[in-house]
Amino acid sequence: MEKSRNVLLNFLVTAKKDPFLGTVHIALYMAIFRKWIETGFNNPISIGSKELMPDAKIQSSITYYRALRQLHESGYIDYKASHNKTKSSKIYVHKEY
Repeated sequence: MEKSRNVLLNFLVTAKKDPFLGTVHIALYMAIFRKWIETGFNNPISIGSKELMPDAKIQSSITYYRALRQLHESGYIDYKASHNKTKSSKIYVHKEY
């Protein structure tokens, strides 16, 4: 659990200083983080929008994909889209920023 605590604290400290992150980004990251804990801190997490959007309280798929892309581009996560409706996308949680 110490590992997850440090990752979360690093994210929150970094996010607080990042002027481009808003509440949607933080909520989505928290949903991803919870799934990461549930999988035993394994990277990558195989997950889809239908699982993360309700956890992050995001109702628009446009908002979801924009926030996911921005988290990826900012280096908080690594996102690998599957482009296949039968396969989940892969998300890697970065342990340090």
